[in-house]
Amino acid sequence: MKLCLINPPLVIPQAWGVPEIFQPLGLAYVASVLEKEHEVNIIDANAEDWRNLEKFSTKCYSGLSLDKLEDRIRRVKPDVIGISVPFSVSQPIALQIASRIKGLDKDIPVIFGGSHPSARPTETLSNENVDFVVVGEGEFTTFELIRYLESGSDFSSVRGIAYRKGGVPNMTAERPLIRDLDSLPFPARHLLPMKNYFEAARSGRGVRRSYTFSERWASMITSRGCPYRCVFCSIHTTMGRSFRPRSAENVIEEIEDLVRLFGIRHINLEDDNMTLDRKRFQAICDLIIERDLDITWSAPNGIRADTLDEEMVEKMQMSGCKRVFVAPESGVQSVVTNIIGKGLDLGKVERAVILLKRHSIIVDGSFVIGFVGESKDDIFQTIRFAKKLKRLGMQDAGIHIATPYYGTKLYADALRKGYLRKDLDDSMMSTYEPLISTNEWSLTELKRLRENASWVVNASYLRKITGLLYVALAGRFSEVFDRIKVILKTV
Repeated sequence: MKLCLINPPLVIPQAWGVPEIFQPLGLAYVASVLEKEHEVNIIDANAEDWRNLEKFSTKCYSGLSLDKLEDRIRRVKPDVIGISVPFSVSQPIALQIASRIKGLDKDIPVIFGGSHPSARPTETLSNENVDFVVVGEGEFTTFELIRYLESGSDFSSVRGIAYRKGGVPNMTAERPLIRDLDSLPFPARHLLPMKNYFEAARSGRGVRRSYTFSERWASMITSRGCPYRCVFCSIHTTMGRSFRPRSAENVIEEIEDLVRLFGIRHINLEDDNMTLDRKRFQAICDLIIERDLDITWSAPNGIRADTLDEEMVEKMQMSGCKRVFVAPESGVQSVVTNIIGKGLDLGKVERAVILLKRHSIIVDGSFVIGFVGESKDDIFQTIRFAKKLKRLGMQDAGIHIATPYYGTKLYADALRKGYLRKDLDDSMMSTYEPLISTNEWSLTELKRLRENASWVVNASYLRKITGLLYVALAGRFSEVFDRIKVILKTV
């Protein structure tokens, strides 16, 4: 069959900035399995016309226009179309694309997959233009679904699919997680517009800009699954809760392919728990060193601070590690343990920052405020802790707002308590947009607190003084008061 997989254009609120160009690994993995038996095309509509930026109302649109995308689909003439929805904010544009597809041919099966449809399959299927939803890992589920669509085989044997039957959403048997990740072929990057990612990086539009140390970059994942149960994380909806690593040899083989086939010089390792298996991770570093692979790498998705020690950090540095971030989330141990559910010792975060700094690896931090059950005093303590880590050597401290992503405990708790904002929709899902208000704060208060906290933690003394003067001269005295209050409460 002729298959077309689509990464939609990116449409985000203008307040979030300019959309970034990322490499859709999920689609590339699915394509690598499908192309064993079928003709596969990937249209990365976000990257193929990445210079096209359109601003309308409060939104910013990046990528192929819908007319151009429709023309591409018409020329491909696919038998089946799959659309990836990696972010909730992408759901509206993905549904518009589905509508365009059905306008071309109402009989073309349209499949949705990715994090958002996996977390909300019933809601996704409520749209008449979506025929199937792949729930969870997509490689073998999509392969079996295509085989069914091609031959009309027994549909009950296809696991992990949400579908409509008699107008009612149904679900086939749940698919077990893929245990042997080494059995998967490498992502089909030959179907992606790799030069576009390089060009976007050169122009400052590539994703993970501060973590990418060469324009010839690639994303990689060396493991899947997270055994921890942080209330705000939705990765379990696609990757499950059990840690499943690729072997060190398999990882190195992919790195060597990236260098040989695409001239890659820098790799962003996007694992959720890259260092959880310490022996395996050290073996990866050892092989990079032994084979003298001329690459650098970063960990923009974070590394658990409590897995790091002197030996590991030294090997990271020797193997080309340039930048990582650690995520204490809160500066209050009871919040980390009892509210977030992370199970991380904050003392080990401090030691990790010192170690990474000592070995010349740039380290950033991630902090999240606004959890259900958190107090304002907890937030001020978090800001104090972030300032402490900055003094210990942390480069940037990202202050984020707790976002109730679909499929998370945070979403369920906020919904049950009536804390979610009433006008919540998919396009609002961002760590910069407050969606939860409690008895402790309003949405406006939390947004202002995040902005002031980020300024207090990351601005230099000179910027603080000039910033206060600028705001005062502009007559925004309430803003001056708010900033001074945060400074005084976090000394």
